Amino acid sequence: MVLLDKDKQANVIAPALFLAIVLASAWLILPGARTTLGPWYDPVVTKEEVDAALWVDKNIPAKSLFAADLFACEMLVSAGNQFCTIGGAWELADRANTRFYENEQAFMSNSSEQAHSLFVKYGVQYVFTHPRTSFYAYGWKKGNISKFEDARYFERIYSDRGVEIFKVK
Repeated sequence: MVLLDKDKQANVIAPALFLAIVLASAWLILPGARTTLGPWYDPVVTKEEVDAALWVDKNIPAKSLFAADLFACEMLVSAGNQFCTIGGAWELADRANTRFYENEQAFMSNSSEQAHSLFVKYGVQYVFTHPRTSFYAYGWKKGNISKFEDARYFERIYSDRGVEIFKVK
């Protein structure tokens, strides 16, 4: 057994104690961090959504206006040759914060009529949905997409593996 003098003991104990504190903190924080950061670790756009965007590119007139979550909007612009309610250089848009807020309200609302009214206000022609947590404008949230099945306001034109596209009436 090798005995260390007091100076060498301090040089070993302080870093070991620091490392133990960091590891214990990480272990305690990890469950909360996974909940908070989880959506950022999942794909922000799924293969099914990309497939739907490619369908859009072939079947919907170019530069049509879509409503969707932020990342689906970015994908629809790039892969589907469309315009979208949010995304891109949104800070240059007229009343950008209002537009983002109302896009989110359309997806979070329980009312088909309210969602339809907001989409008509902005001239939205199509709604792109999927059943997962999304970034509709201000944070990761689970939208209420069942309201788009209301045939008075929306017509389903695409459905495949959870991704649905509705035409706004």
